Amino acid sequence: MRNYIIGTVKIVQYNQVTIEVNSYGENFFILEKERPFLIINTEIKLYTATYKTEFEDLEFGFVNYEIYGLFKNLIKIKTVGYKTALQLLETYEVLDLLDIIQNGDLDKIMIIKGIGNFTAKLIIEILQKQYFNFKLTNKKEKLLVSLQKLGFKSKEIYQVLRKLDDSLTFEKMVEKAVLNIGQQ
Repeated sequence: MRNYIIGTVKIVQYNQVTIEVNSYGENFFILEKERPFLIINTEIKLYTATYKTEFEDLEFGFVNYEIYGLFKNLIKIKTVGYKTALQLLETYEVLDLLDIIQNGDLDKIMIIKGIGNFTAKLIIEILQKQYFNFKLTNKKEKLLVSLQKLGFKSKEIYQVLRKLDDSLTFEKMVEKAVLNIGQQ
């Protein structure tokens, strides 16, 4: 498995690029926002990712290493396919998306077509673990669901959950969470 290729840009189309490496042309799907960086007849380093299912075998190329990393992490999530991952990466800049994930802002993730509450929670939970070393314990998961049912916003809840001590009883966690959300 390769992580990147270095070659000459030969063809740039709407969402595809052909890179020539050793007299051989390789095609990659690309993000529209990275297309301006792909100039015909110039050498480029393209980070590559493969998306395989029983029906498809697609190659993606990324100029930006951080975008490449986020794409690879997103497509590892069960309910996120390559189209959803690309939509997220086209909609948000890397730092903005990481900020959304860190703050647990479900609403900003759910504006993407095809992402519902379950998938948004999964994206946040998995990527918070990978990028910010934050994992929801069973108590915090139960608290998250309870506070959402009471009408609190996910972004506010996640900010408070990161600060709560797991050694507290569930009742104390609820009390502290409600007080902290009320002060925001």
